Amino acid sequence: MEKIWFRVREVSEEVGIGKRSISKRIEDGKLKARREGNRYLIHREEVDRLKQNLQKKETPSMAFIAKEVEKLNQKMDRVLNLLEEMRTNSAE
Repeated sequence: MEKIWFRVREVSEEVGIGKRSISKRIEDGKLKARREGNRYLIHREEVDRLKQNLQKKETPSMAFIAKEVEKLNQKMDRVLNLLEEMRTNSAE
């Protein structure tokens, strides 16, 4: 039988974020859990949902990457222009 309820520590290890982050998500209502005594138990479906959300956040879209590359290119152009001005001024 497959396990369906997990402790904060187990979820933390499975998804790769800290126990405090898991607890904070529960306290903020971003992750559903049930309280049993002094610990939280998180259902397998919630663990899977959290993993999917984290994967989406980790993988930037191509549009985002293209915008960032364009910003870097603009900065590089400005730096090259400044260097050219400096070279020209120093030659005078």
